[in-house]
Amino acid sequence: YRPGGNCHPPPRASPPLSTVDDTIELCNKVHSILASAKFNLRKWQSNNTEILKGIDSAKVESSCSLDLASNINASSKTLGIKWLPNPDELSFSINVSQQDKITKRHILSVISQIFDPLGLVGPCVIEAKLIMQRLWVENKYDWDDEVSQEIKEIWSSFVTYLPALNNLHIPRWVLSDVCAIFQIHVFSDASERAYGACVYIRSVKAGDITVKLLVSKNRVAPLKSTTIPRLELCAALLGSRLSCKVLESLTLPITRCFFWCDSTIVLGWLTMPTQQLKTFVRNRVSEIQENTNGHTWCYVPSNSNPADIVSRGARADQISDLSFWWSGPTFLSEEESKWPKLSNTNGSTETLPDVVSHFTTQGTANTSSVISDCNHAAMQYFFLVASCNKCKRG
Repeated sequence: YRPGGNCHPPPRASPPLSTVDDTIELCNKVHSILASAKFNLRKWQSNNTEILKGIDSAKVESSCSLDLASNINASSKTLGIKWLPNPDELSFSINVSQQDKITKRHILSVISQIFDPLGLVGPCVIEAKLIMQRLWVENKYDWDDEVSQEIKEIWSSFVTYLPALNNLHIPRWVLSDVCAIFQIHVFSDASERAYGACVYIRSVKAGDITVKLLVSKNRVAPLKSTTIPRLELCAALLGSRLSCKVLESLTLPITRCFFWCDSTIVLGWLTMPTQQLKTFVRNRVSEIQENTNGHTWCYVPSNSNPADIVSRGARADQISDLSFWWSGPTFLSEEESKWPKLSNTNGSTETLPDVVSHFTTQGTANTSSVISDCNHAAMQYFFLVASCNKCKRG
């Protein structure tokens, strides 16, 4: 990241500086820039002892005084994310206290411990969001009122496996050590309960391909009943917005950006003129087209779409074993010629839902002709009336 630029949690895909001296110089520049505005930047942390030695000891986090070569896994938190410098991994620290009385306050206090701004455990977080939605829908509980037996059972099932996140260790670094080509792949999907999108970074060098989860985002489905295609469209919109944030934040040279969706209806909408779509669909398609202009939309089979996991949810004890979630579909590790392609269809958009009308070239020409004739007749009438009035005055 550039000195004074965007500040984020421990970056997972920023290009490494070439030398230790370059890194120390960057640290000093950042400190100098912030010091000019009376911000004293402290608690520097690194997994390299040489870098820490080059920084004023008063600015280094106290936990860094340990020997990084030892087996002691000291950790620090950056904006709530737990980072283990020695193995260079991200992790979570969740403490669930036993409660005889389950209230809305208790449920929210536990859920708030899952600080996951990157969406790395999004499939687990969406389950928590659905529970909170359920509490607000019923709208009959005060903060300290005991919830119903049904919600207790749902909560008990969720919280039983939640501490398993403490055993989850996520490699911070997601790129190949040396690579030349970077691609972004965005997957989106929806279910009746929720929808979401996940972003993967694909790095290629001399035939060596690495694919890693970079970030994800999810939303609970609205309470008002809607169709699955519309939810799929909302997921695609969420993915397009997320890609804009990712491309804006990364300093890597991204060569191509691919968007993957398993809904042929959504892919059909994205190829249509927006004036032919109903308002709900038209507004979202317009924004998606703007956000993804110049990029490629592709079809992915449902069983190869990792966003299906974030839209349906998963238990906390299952996430660590979901290689499909952490590394994306297997076809991304292969050549582009082996990627899935949508089978040929008749290409007709007349069967798509939420379409207002269909225009043809001939119909447009006839309409223009009628409008032209009407304008000509109106002008003739205007001049005729004007001439009559002039004669009367004469």
